[in-house]
Amino acid sequence: MTIEMEQEATQCAHHVLGYHHDPRGYMPGGFTTSLLDTWSRADHQNAARLASAFPVLGAVINVLRDRGLDDVAIIINHPQAFLLNNGFGH
Repeated sequence: MTIEMEQEATQCAHHVLGYHHDPRGYMPGGFTTSLLDTWSRADHQNAARLASAFPVLGAVINVLRDRGLDDVAIIINHPQAFLLNNGFGH
């Protein structure tokens, strides 16, 4: 696991929170907003395809779907634990 992965996890969490108008995050740019729009409409198979292309964002979205915004916010301060718990490092 690298510092870049930790930064990506933190940024993805901020973007997911901002996309959902949570003050703990910030709105992503146009591409990521469009990606999140697409993801929100994707069926299971297409969501899996998106997750294979954007694995860290996919893992953050899974946290959102399974546990909610409060757990997404935890990723911001604990990206290393999030990455380890989601199979991104040793």
